[in-house]
Amino acid sequence: MGLDVKYFERWRRLFEVRTGTVKVKARKSYPAEFVPTDQMVEYPYIVINSGRLNWVHIDVDLPPGLPVVDGETSQLMLQRIAFDPAPYDELNIPYPAFSVLSRRSFHLAWPLLRSLPGEPTLRAWNFYRDTRLKLALALGGDFACPSNSVSMKNPFYDEHFAATYPTAPCRLADLLVDGILPTRAAVLEEIAYETGQRNLATFRAALEYSSAHPGSSYERLLDFIESFQANQTDPPLPRTENQGIVASILNNRHYRVRAHRNYGAMNLPTLRGTGLPPEQMLAAIRERQADGAKFSCARRVSRKKAALQNAITAMENEGKRITGDELAARAKVSIAYVRKSVRVSDGVVSWKE
Repeated sequence: MGLDVKYFERWRRLFEVRTGTVKVKARKSYPAEFVPTDQMVEYPYIVINSGRLNWVHIDVDLPPGLPVVDGETSQLMLQRIAFDPAPYDELNIPYPAFSVLSRRSFHLAWPLLRSLPGEPTLRAWNFYRDTRLKLALALGGDFACPSNSVSMKNPFYDEHFAATYPTAPCRLADLLVDGILPTRAAVLEEIAYETGQRNLATFRAALEYSSAHPGSSYERLLDFIESFQANQTDPPLPRTENQGIVASILNNRHYRVRAHRNYGAMNLPTLRGTGLPPEQMLAAIRERQADGAKFSCARRVSRKKAALQNAITAMENEGKRITGDELAARAKVSIAYVRKSVRVSDGVVSWKE
């Protein structure tokens, strides 16, 4: 269900095109229209980045056949994936302000601390585009989704499922992801070439081809892509989109592909080609998911503890009086975590057992 409109107030200035007015769509393919802000909840799409780049927006399409946990409906499974905060911790990036789910796709949006003009300098635009592209690829998103005047799923629309996270406007540099292929690889490793995922499937296939054939020319990559798409059941992409995919790969040769034999931070061998019966395959996937959750949790705890220790050391070296609030702000952790981990008495810090 849509979020309470009270959350809108915090982000009003980043949504409103002008005071008291937002830009919306009744359907994604419909033209945008301006309506009073109090009517915004009636529309499934709210148009962002109109005139200025206030948000970094990602569109993630979920493929069919995702594993369902015992007692879980397909809708609950989609919500579990769409609203899981673990990938942001894994990538060490801020939480988005919103995750909005409808049907089999969800939108993510990060508010920017400093908006960019609608026509930024070439250097600023390249940084924004590269950051957003890496983020989309890391989270399994559609890298071809436009940046300007984006039709975002409205988190306040009653027929959408939405979640909000404890976050704040962030710098663009905070969202820069090293490498590309996703923390969600165990779920999204296989990208079928089908409607809604043709761009991403093509990009990954072409990226893997480019990695296996270093120095491939523009023409060779374009020939590969057109051959790849010709062998699929769904129709090929327009040639202009394929040319954009080739240009992206050639302009970003530092992108890496995940080796087929391993995936994930735990470096587990792939289950593909093992010949396991479906029920055993599902059991193996669930066991890996459980192990992965424990592994991710341990990594997050380790990173937070290290950040807290670094903050304590820095403040001691600076001769500053240490308080719990100052520690939380310096380490970028919650005050609850500080209170759980250490004792602060008269500026002296001791770790709890």
